[in-house]
Amino acid sequence: HRIQVKTAYDSKRDGAVEFRTRSVRAKSDGYERSGYEGEIDYFAALNVREEDVYLIAIEEAGSTTTAIRYEPAANDNRANVNWHAEYRLETVLDDLRSG
Repeated sequence: HRIQVKTAYDSKRDGAVEFRTRSVRAKSDGYERSGYEGEIDYFAALNVREEDVYLIAIEEAGSTTTAIRYEPAANDNRANVNWHAEYRLETVLDDLRSG
């Protein structure tokens, strides 16, 4: 499997971290942004504060950023939430092995 490692940083939304799913390169005429489609299978996101690593399939990642929630949202929204327990490295690797 091809994996791109990212750092997950505290989100502006409490109880979540997020990471960028696009690369940005400086060019003489500005910036070039590109995705990883066709280049990787997974993102491995390191959450330094929680000392966790998440493994997210590129098909499940957002087009520019992906948020991983470790606490419920203030408005208690639970629809379309990426819960940290589902994406922890050990959990995803176990699922891939059993497969």
